[in-house]
Amino acid sequence: EVPSIIGRDYNYLNYVVSDSLLYIFLINRKLQTLLTIKTDSLLIKRIRDFRILLANPSQSENARTKFNNYQQIGYELYQTLIEPVSKYFISNKLLISPDNILSYLPFETFVSSRYEGEDILYRKLNYLMNDYSISYAYSVTFMKELINRKYKNSKNLIAFAPVYTNAITIDSLFANRQGNGILYDLPYARQEAEYVSGISGGNLYLNDEAREIVFKTEASKYNIIHLAMHTYLNDHNPMNSAMIFAQNNNAPEDGLLYTYEVYGIPLNARMVVLSSCNTG
Repeated sequence: EVPSIIGRDYNYLNYVVSDSLLYIFLINRKLQTLLTIKTDSLLIKRIRDFRILLANPSQSENARTKFNNYQQIGYELYQTLIEPVSKYFISNKLLISPDNILSYLPFETFVSSRYEGEDILYRKLNYLMNDYSISYAYSVTFMKELINRKYKNSKNLIAFAPVYTNAITIDSLFANRQGNGILYDLPYARQEAEYVSGISGGNLYLNDEAREIVFKTEASKYNIIHLAMHTYLNDHNPMNSAMIFAQNNNAPEDGLLYTYEVYGIPLNARMVVLSSCNTG
C-alpha cells in the first residue's frame, strides 16, 4: 500500500537505530528492501557533533576547523544514511521517517560529495537538498490515518505566542538538549505569530493571553494551529517534554503543556505548526 499512500514517484526511507545496528527500510513502487548496517557509538557522536556545528556556525573562531569538520561529518552521515540505498531510488523525491536521535537532523544539510576548493564557502558545498526533494513523516501508518480522516468544519487558524517576562531556568534534567537550561523571551516569535494570523485572518493569543487553558479550550475549533514558543525536551522521559505557555495568570493550569496531556485534547486540525528550538 505504501506507494499509493506516499505517491508513485516517492522513495520512502524508514530508519531504526539500535546500539549496534542501523536498519534502513526502502520502499518505492518498484521494490521493497531492508538494509542492515553495523554501527557503534561513533555514529551517535557524529550526529551530536553535526548538530553542534549546525547550531553554532561561528564565522570567526576556528572557522577553518569548523568548515572542515562540517564537510567531513556531513559527508560521513551521507555515506552511512543515504548512499547505501541511493542506487535503488526511482526519483529525486525522498520521504523520510527518522528514528531516535536521527529525528534531530535535517537530512537536507548532509554533504553528498567532497568540496575541493580552498576557500571557506559553505554555499559551495554540495548539500543533499541540491540533489533531492526531501520531506518527512512519522510513519506511513500515520499518513494513512490522515488520508482516511474525516475533518469537521472548523474555523481557520489560531496562533499562540507567549511573553516570558523573566528568564526561565529549567532543571538540567529536563533541559537535556536546551544548552544551558535558561530560556529567554522570544519577541520575534510574537512577530511571527502576528504575521501568520494576519495573512490568514486567524485568531491570535499574544503575551499573557497565550495561556495553556486557552489552548485546551479553544484549539479543537480550528483548522490550523500555530505555536510560537519555548519548549523543553526530556529525552529520558519524552512524555514529560512540554510546550511552555505564558507563565502568568495560568490557573487552573501550570503553563506547561506536557506530551502526555496532548493525547487528551481532541484536536481537529489539518495542520499544527510548532515553531520552537530543538523539537525534532
